[in-house]
Amino acid sequence: MLRLYNPSPRETEVEVVFGKPPARVWRARLDETEVEELKADGSLKLKLEPYKVETLKLEF
Repeated sequence: MLRLYNPSPRETEVEVVFGKPPARVWRARLDETEVEELKADGSLKLKLEPYKVETLKLEF
């Protein structure tokens, strides 16, 4: 699991760069329930809403 937090009052774009590309990545809820599968190679670009925690489930 990877959790990201945007403490800013503005939407922020981030890029997560992986040392080893994950086999699968899902957007998940805080309780770790999978919501949506995302495409990621060696990196993943996301937009984080203001004051929001984003949870990603990674499978290597």
